[in-house]
Parts: sequence; structure tokens; C-alpha cells
Amino acid sequence: MISPEDALSLINKWNQESSKLRCMYVRPGLQLMFVGTIDRISPGEAFGIRSLDKESSLILFFNNLTFVEYGDHRMAPDNPDMQALAVQYEGFLVMVTSEGNPITLGEIRISPVPRIGAVERMSCVVIKSKDNHQEHSSDIKGNQVAREIPNSRREAATRIQSLGARG
Repeated sequence: MISPEDALSLINKWNQESSKLRCMYVRPGLQLMFVGTIDRISPGEAFGIRSLDKESSLILFFNNLTFVEYGDHRMAPDNPDMQALAVQYEGFLVMVTSEGNPITLGEIRISPVPRIGAVERMSCVVIKSKDNHQEHSSDIKGNQVAREIPNSRREAATRIQSLGARG
């Protein structure tokens, strides 16, 4: 459990740094997700999050929230997909409304973090032969990487090429 004072301190920090936050709000029949920044804070009353396009906002009232926890990517479950998602964030503030609906604010990392186990590619060339479809790439160190192209991608590429041939 994180205290309301510690949560307010974190929210103030995000406001001062203009941190990009992904807001995730879930309630029965509704899932709301957008990226924005802290817009305004009235200590003891409320704080607002405004979308990056400045078209939408969400105001959260402190007396309607219970701050559950603050954590970072190290708290992600031992699941590669969840860990790959979690490293995209500096940290998370999890809270619950008085109705029991969870709201999570995730501070988005500024510098890109490579996905766990992923190879960063700088270039990609598709080599086709009669029986074999391979994708040849080079990683950031210039090492050559080759892999089979999945059948669904081969079919999509073939459809795109046939459309182009008609034009």
C-alpha cells in the first residue's frame, strides 16, 4: 500500500517533469486507455490527466481513490509477454475507486528499451525462390539474420504483389 502523501508526491513529480503517462481505467462494461500528462493538481481535492492531443481529460478526486501500490517493471509476473510490456514503463501507480474499479498510471519510458529476446533490425530484404521464402536482416551490429517468413505473411505479400501487377 502506498500512502496518499507518497502518491501525491509522485503525481507532483510527474507534473513537474511533464511525464507521459498511459492511463488505464477499467470498470464493468468499459475500458478506457489513453496517453497524456498531469494537467492540474489541487492537493487534497483532485488531479487531472489531459490527453496528449489536448482533446480529452480525466479528473480523479482524491477522496474517491485508494492508492494500492507503486511499482516498476521488476514487479511484473514471471511471464515473458508481461515482462516485455512492463519494461516499456518507468513505473506504475495503481489505485482503486470507491466502487472498486482499478486505475493504473504508467510512466512511459523516454528512451526505447529493446524487447526481451528481440533482435533490433536496421534493414530487411525479402528473398524469394521457388520453394523457399526467407527474410534476411542485419541487426545493429551488422550480423546477418535469416528466418523463414510465416505463411500468412507470404500470402499477404503475394496478394499485394498481384494487386500491384494489375495497376
